[in-house]
Amino acid sequence: MALGGAGTASARPNEAGIFNPALLASAKFDRNPGYFLHANAGVRLLDRNNFIDRVEALSESGELEFDSNLGSMHDLFADGNLQPDDIRKVTGQSRDLLNELESLSDAPLRTAASAGFSFGKQTDRWSFASGYRRYLVVGAQVKISPLDVQRLNQMFDTVDAVANVLEGSQSLDRLLRETDFDDVISLIERDVDAGEISDELRNYQDIPSVSAVIKAIEELRFDVESLDEYIDLEGLLNAAVAQNQGRSLEELGLDGIEIRDYLRYQIPEEFHSAVEFSGAEVEEFALSAATDLAFAPDWSLGVTLKQQWIEAIGFSQSIQNIDFDAFLDDSNRRSHSRANIDIGLDYDINPYWNMGIVVKNLIPFEVEAPYGKGIVINTIARAAVAYQRKDITWTLDYDLTRNEPLGFDPDKQYIATGVDWRIFAGNHLRLGYRYNLVDETGTPSLGMAFGGETFFADFAVTASDRNDEYGLALQTGLHF
Repeated sequence: MALGGAGTASARPNEAGIFNPALLASAKFDRNPGYFLHANAGVRLLDRNNFIDRVEALSESGELEFDSNLGSMHDLFADGNLQPDDIRKVTGQSRDLLNELESLSDAPLRTAASAGFSFGKQTDRWSFASGYRRYLVVGAQVKISPLDVQRLNQMFDTVDAVANVLEGSQSLDRLLRETDFDDVISLIERDVDAGEISDELRNYQDIPSVSAVIKAIEELRFDVESLDEYIDLEGLLNAAVAQNQGRSLEELGLDGIEIRDYLRYQIPEEFHSAVEFSGAEVEEFALSAATDLAFAPDWSLGVTLKQQWIEAIGFSQSIQNIDFDAFLDDSNRRSHSRANIDIGLDYDINPYWNMGIVVKNLIPFEVEAPYGKGIVINTIARAAVAYQRKDITWTLDYDLTRNEPLGFDPDKQYIATGVDWRIFAGNHLRLGYRYNLVDETGTPSLGMAFGGETFFADFAVTASDRNDEYGLALQTGLHF
């Protein structure tokens, strides 16, 4: 990790099983008969769409403000002081929250963790190593259902339509109470005395006080007609008439009527939105061997035979009922076993320069997942060049193939470079950078190594340019 993931031409023998098996026999390292034992662990978190930051911002601000206003609306309703603007404020915030939630759809989170060890022996002629590695890659993404969005927006529209009618009713009531109809009454009395209707009374709608009332009535009628798009007002009226027959004015009410029965768009009780999970848990056992080619001593050839046990993971859960224990459920996993081969070459150009090439997974295959698409293991190839002199090592790796990762992550084709500076014996400072040619994202890395002739410990950290990928790695080993 510290060198940006580069190592096809520069990895030490204890890492050869990961990068290039030919490096087990590299002439650049002391191959006096000896052994090495190496252990490593690492973890990465990928958040390509800033999902975590957006959820935190939503929880800390929008959701809290929404809860506060919803509580205030409830209190105002209980006190009989609920106003249309209070209702619109809550529905407006509800729409904003829904838009934020909708924007989180198809924004995956991905985590990867690995651990393993290797043991090997180097000689002047042949070098061997065995290794075990276990890694887990899981991605999760929210899938907001368009049907849920449609139904919630219909509910918000219904509430806004009710607020409009409430506002219109309040405006008309206020206008009727504030309007002085004395002029109209005087006009009627005058025409009665005269025995004829004057043009002034005939055009009563032009009288300012009457005109304002008529306008308010027309606006309220429009609001009621609009409300009828969301509530079956005729059906509700008939039910109210039937229920209130024979009652006095003081007993009239809607207590026995279920309003939701007359909604043209039902309030959603269940949601179709879901969280999808996809990934794999893999165990791998490998045997590697490498040697110099007798007919070309500047070339080393390495082969890794590996057995993989793959558990493909895939399932979907309703956003209302997320159970993380489902990750361990056998019904959400499919087990597969495959054998495969890696082949690598290393060529010493001169005492300072060398180049390497590795081809991994010579046998491509695809395994079935319990949900979603299957897992494709493709053949991948990488070429590299490295320069090593005194206390400085520089390396550059290039993916010759485009790789399809697990867990909703975009395709990858990397170019990676790194520098290793030996500060003094056994202590190194490492810098690296990895660039994905597919999505044009870069990831710098930093690492340190400590140790001596027999023991060493390395650690590395990485964070992408866009702050959407973070990683931590640790490895330790013995040479004896």
